[in-house]
Amino acid sequence: FFLDCKRVNMGSILRSKPMLLIQLYIQIEAAHDTIDELGKLGLVQFRDFNPDVNAFQRNFVNEVKRADEMERKLRYFEEELKKAGVWNIPERPPHVVYEEYVNAHENDIPVVMDQLEAKLEEIEQELILLTGNQETLDRNYNELMEMKHVLEKDTAFFGYSGENESSLAYSENQPLVSEEGNGLSFVTGVILRNKISTFERVLWRAMRGNLYVRQAEIGEPIKDPSTGELEEKNVFIVLFRGKNSKHKIEKLCEAFGANLYPCPNSESEREQLLSEINERLTDLRSVLARTATHNNRILGSIMNDIEKWKMDVLKEKSIYHTMNLFNYDTGRRCLVAEGWCPEEQSDLDRIRAALDRGHQRSNASVPSVLSVLNHKNATPPTYFLQID
Repeated sequence: FFLDCKRVNMGSILRSKPMLLIQLYIQIEAAHDTIDELGKLGLVQFRDFNPDVNAFQRNFVNEVKRADEMERKLRYFEEELKKAGVWNIPERPPHVVYEEYVNAHENDIPVVMDQLEAKLEEIEQELILLTGNQETLDRNYNELMEMKHVLEKDTAFFGYSGENESSLAYSENQPLVSEEGNGLSFVTGVILRNKISTFERVLWRAMRGNLYVRQAEIGEPIKDPSTGELEEKNVFIVLFRGKNSKHKIEKLCEAFGANLYPCPNSESEREQLLSEINERLTDLRSVLARTATHNNRILGSIMNDIEKWKMDVLKEKSIYHTMNLFNYDTGRRCLVAEGWCPEEQSDLDRIRAALDRGHQRSNASVPSVLSVLNHKNATPPTYFLQID
């Protein structure tokens, strides 16, 4: 490749640009805004004045913890957006995200950490409430759907037909037990399809074969309210004798995560209960539709700002992380910092201009001071000029 010799010193091909060690005195009131302005330049690499102090004992650890908590809330927002299918931001390299953020919000009013923290807290509480209500509605809907399928399949299980009762193949017209009562009790419910085979074997061994199990597949997948995933399930009915057997069977059903539902013995009661469940399902579908519209509107408003919030919080966290590298002079109420920068006069002028902008933004009474230190015994970092 070829280099533009007018733009790059030939010596910089093989070695770093010459560096200076500088010292800064920054008033505590101006520190945040000054570090913000210096960060936009990317010309100073600060040295750690507190290498023997752990991260939890530094001066601005509380501010870093607050930023960590805000990042947790933003991750929660992102998870909820993805779960709802609203997330539409593609994955991009971090430097691309940062460049887009700077270009879009370079002239915006600087973010105030307290205001952003309060806003994220309010949104989190609202989102937790919405999520809880949605999960409750989904759980009620799923229970009604499962009970509907149980009643429909149990009607077939208890049906009458002239077919051979000894056949184990499922038929909706094949009789299972007489409604007039023949000394048998039963437990019925819904279980995950991938557990049904193991469930039947464990039941058979636990009851020593003194039971009869029938099962049928549910034609449509059922949504899990906690994870939002669609699951395939089966309706089952277990016939047995004795109260002690019922207790043992219910414990095994609980161990396999099966949902048990009451089922009337008479056909007329089953039909009446099924009719009531269908009416409740109709009402619940309309409530779910209105709730989904409201949730999508709120999630859409979060979606519009979440990328900016993530970069705002990351910037605040980076500022306070950098301030933790400085020495806090309690007598002068200022921060003392040391760092490396290029030795070109133009770069030093840009750094001094950034110090002035930070002083003006913060309305501090004393301006920041920059001085150049002797660094003969120190090893400077490597710095190359990026060529566009």
